[in-house]
Amino acid sequence: MKKKENAKQRRDRAKAMRRSTVEAAETKRNEERRLAEEIHIVEEEVRKKQKEEEKRLRAIKAAEKADISLAKKTKTSAKAAGLKSTFVIDDKRLLMTSFGKCNRAIADKYIDDSDIKDAGEEASLRVERKGKNFQVSGRKVKDATADNPLRSKKPAGQDQIFCKDQLEHIYFGTSYVDNIHIQLIYNILDIEKILAVQVNNIVYELNNILREDKAEYDDLIGYMSCDYTFERFKKHNNGKLYEKFRKLIGQPQLGYFGKTFIPYDKAGKKLSSNAMPAFEEKCYNLLSVIGTVRQATAHGSERTRAKLYQFEKEFDGENKGCRIQARRALESLYRERVCSLNSGFLDMSGKDLYILFNAFDAFDNEKKKQIVREYYNFLILKAYKNMGFSIKKLREKMIARCAPELASDDFRTVRQKLYRFVDFAIYRFYLNDENRAYTEEFVASLRASVKASEKEAMYQLEAERLWKELKSIINERITTWMDGERIAKIKKPEIDKHVIDDIAIPESANPFCEMIYLLTIFLDGKEINDMLTQLISRFENIAGFIDVLKGEGMDRAFAPPYGLFDSSDKIAEELRIINSFARMTKEDPSAKPIMYKEAAQVLGFGNEEELEDYVNDMLDKDHKGGMGFRNFIANNVIESSRFKYLVRYGNPKKVRAIAENRKVVDFVLKEIPDPQIQAYYSSCTSGTTGNYDEMRGALATIITGLHFKDFEDVVQGNNASIQQKRDKERKKNIIRLYLTVLYLAQKNLIYVNSRYFLAFHCAERDAMTYDSNRFNKDALWEDRAAFAKAFIAEHPKKKRVQLYLYKNISNSDVWSFRAYRNLAEHLGAIRNMDKYIEDIRGFESYFELYHYLMQRSIIDRFRYEGRTESGAEGKLLEYFELVEKYNTYCKDFVKALNIPFSYNLARYKNLSVNELFDRNNYLPNKEREKDE
Repeated sequence: MKKKENAKQRRDRAKAMRRSTVEAAETKRNEERRLAEEIHIVEEEVRKKQKEEEKRLRAIKAAEKADISLAKKTKTSAKAAGLKSTFVIDDKRLLMTSFGKCNRAIADKYIDDSDIKDAGEEASLRVERKGKNFQVSGRKVKDATADNPLRSKKPAGQDQIFCKDQLEHIYFGTSYVDNIHIQLIYNILDIEKILAVQVNNIVYELNNILREDKAEYDDLIGYMSCDYTFERFKKHNNGKLYEKFRKLIGQPQLGYFGKTFIPYDKAGKKLSSNAMPAFEEKCYNLLSVIGTVRQATAHGSERTRAKLYQFEKEFDGENKGCRIQARRALESLYRERVCSLNSGFLDMSGKDLYILFNAFDAFDNEKKKQIVREYYNFLILKAYKNMGFSIKKLREKMIARCAPELASDDFRTVRQKLYRFVDFAIYRFYLNDENRAYTEEFVASLRASVKASEKEAMYQLEAERLWKELKSIINERITTWMDGERIAKIKKPEIDKHVIDDIAIPESANPFCEMIYLLTIFLDGKEINDMLTQLISRFENIAGFIDVLKGEGMDRAFAPPYGLFDSSDKIAEELRIINSFARMTKEDPSAKPIMYKEAAQVLGFGNEEELEDYVNDMLDKDHKGGMGFRNFIANNVIESSRFKYLVRYGNPKKVRAIAENRKVVDFVLKEIPDPQIQAYYSSCTSGTTGNYDEMRGALATIITGLHFKDFEDVVQGNNASIQQKRDKERKKNIIRLYLTVLYLAQKNLIYVNSRYFLAFHCAERDAMTYDSNRFNKDALWEDRAAFAKAFIAEHPKKKRVQLYLYKNISNSDVWSFRAYRNLAEHLGAIRNMDKYIEDIRGFESYFELYHYLMQRSIIDRFRYEGRTESGAEGKLLEYFELVEKYNTYCKDFVKALNIPFSYNLARYKNLSVNELFDRNNYLPNKEREKDE
């Protein structure tokens, strides 16, 4: 019995051992799989970083190649030497200026027929005569060549349309022999051009919010003006415009632009019926400012353009008080934003300040006050952007070379906060008086560098030096706080709210600047930055010209409508402040439901009858699928800047038509660089990379076949398996690619349109400047090309060119000029592109696509107006037939349509010839790189 029991025990032990061995083997296999998956994830991250580094190196190499041609440009090398401008004082004397701090112009050299001498103690350039021109040396650049404007065949400052004297009379009341005043004037004209494009796009956005067809035929904002009272507007056109206005301010899509046009009080409650009239009047007054700026920049008369700079001017008679209402609305809008910003700073930044007090040993009141003020300047005023170099680039170089641990996943949840503190530490380092001389030398060296590779090397060396200075502060006093739980336990310090009173943003600004702030509400971050940096540059230039005129004792009194420019330096500073906070505007929460609805439409949910219920079900917190799908759409669509751009500038249903068009998708993908295509293919498919054409074809198939419901099964959260996480990442990348393709198509077409809009802006302005009696508004309405035709006759070109222009004039048509202008000014061809892109045979550039859409739109307008014949002996109908027969744009039609621009031959050719237009590459390379 005992032996049997022992045998049974042995069998049981054997079974247990085998079972244990099997379980151990299974555990080992599971562990090996887990480790393999983790290794795979790490390897993917490494490959991703390697690709990013390779991309950066390719960009540097490309920049180095570009440097070869760049260095040959005399203007660039002279600027690098330190030459800012060469001014003609009179017919015998020149003044050269050099760069000072903050782009200030320093009087450097006086030059006449016999002598070159210093203009002051700050003179830094070495200038010698070299034939007809000058040889300039300074900083690190030697022997750069600068032109001598006194040797020019034209009189000093004379422009291409011979309007120097007329322009000087408009802006100063008299004419001059120098070229300083006319350069100042062209900076003012540049301001008008900058505003023209932005406000025209804003008007298009607002009309687009109505989501109506044929909106280009009925421009609501175009009828609004702060020259008219709200009461008068309500009666206009028997109240039909007022009803359309009420429809506009009732659109939930206005929440895309923040709270300004949403009928809720400060507590978030919907306004009562008693409060609605005041709300309507506020909306009208603000939109009337937009309408006024639009009229001022879209039409060329001196009186109309001058309204841009006279928001403080009042009127008498029937409309007395209307501008006061508009100005008060602007003041209130600006004050409300600034007060919110200033009052919220200490509360929102309390925990940040606690960490910074500890990081920089600020334990007494004076040191705390200093940190608070420095952090306000850094965080709110963005003072670090005006230092002459990029703190962000220094931080990126520092992390890449010296401190890769700062990019570790350990800081994933607090990375934005960590980088902000690192940037502040860098900013504070350069504020130190002991580093001032070195900082100025660093800025001067960067400015003197012509090659991008030189700048890269300088940033690298400076980053390495910085790390040695800041290593202990960052590693021992900042990163130790970078823990979500520890941050949550921080108690905000008590700080006297008056500590920033003297440096806080003032609650009011120049009415012109308050108007600019209003425009920023309708723009995205990049558009705001582009507009404001360009405006700041122009106002700083004007202030510099005024300083030069003042230093030379020359007349600088502006004509009364343009007295604003006496304060150009102050306006530049106010605009810089606006640029520091304007991009902080968020969508109003009331817009979220419509954003989900339009997100569904953009991603292909076409059943309008089911859409409302579908979105409501998705937003229901008790939805059976949970909140994962909703959160996925929120994070990857609604929060995407590309999606926001698409719904602002397009009808979501029509935008979807672009994605379904294989020809458009193929073209956009062809424009995306190969390395990015490879990255998209790897992240959007399970295939291996190979032939770029095949990869683009596969991606195009994904884009054209995408549907909103494809993403319903996304699993989010910590409980998701490795496979589910990979699937989510793949779908995130598909959406990113999808929105990028649509965004690039839309934005490039809008960019192309802006060039034609600007061409009409310049043509009308130049015509009225040239001869306001002959080419007034009524005359241009009759024939938009009247000025060009007269100018060509009065200032003949070479015989061959003259014949070429006359041929295109004979093929042109007066009616088509008006149709072309109206469609360009209201972006009509882009608004209705879904109607025409299905028919297009093919295209090789956005120029070709735009003109096909434009020409089809002109054909439709011709028929919409019930016309049967043209005024150009049937040539217009012949063009129509060619466009519809071959389903592509007609080159000769483009040249005929562009005749209004032919007084400026270079502009005419650039806007009429595909190859010349394309050399501008649409979105600049740097922007395209960011957009990708």
